[in-house]
Amino acid sequence: FLSEGNLERFIQAAQCNIKKLKNINYDFLVTDCASCESTILDYSKYLDSPVQTSKSINWGDLIALKGLTFKYNKPIKVTFHKPCHLKNDAFLRQIMKNCENVEYIEMEDYDACCGIAGSFALKNPKYSQKLSVSKANHINNTNADYVITTCPACIIGLKQGLHLTKGKTKVISLLEFLSKADKISLQISPT
Repeated sequence: FLSEGNLERFIQAAQCNIKKLKNINYDFLVTDCASCESTILDYSKYLDSPVQTSKSINWGDLIALKGLTFKYNKPIKVTFHKPCHLKNDAFLRQIMKNCENVEYIEMEDYDACCGIAGSFALKNPKYSQKLSVSKANHINNTNADYVITTCPACIIGLKQGLHLTKGKTKVISLLEFLSKADKISLQISPT
């Protein structure tokens, strides 16, 4: 609602979410979408929000914080697309460091738009495709097996570009990629 400029419906939806969270004791409010996390973090710009932004965290931050390790039996090359709404991607380096047999290759303009941008792709399909093709060319140049992202809409944009360029890289969410590990464990730090 917010990205389409429907502030009235946005406030209604935000108030509904806030009401549901109001009396819940939680350690983290975890999101799997950069746009959703960004919107929740911005609630206080539009209304009185008791949502504790210090507890709002995306899966990538939580996984890095908890020190999970991931072992893949076969070598894999990955690259990462940073969604426009992802405020911080510092978790990526830590997660990649904790992935055995994974080579991370940073693509050129890894943080440039994928071309979807919500309803932008519907309103401007030719320009959307142009952006998606540019992004796909950067992905293709890495020869990565997977391009990882943290936004469902970006998955669509990346797939659009890779389809148009006949790219072979698979598009996958961070959680789905990590779930493909052959072994997942928790690092126990010495006390």
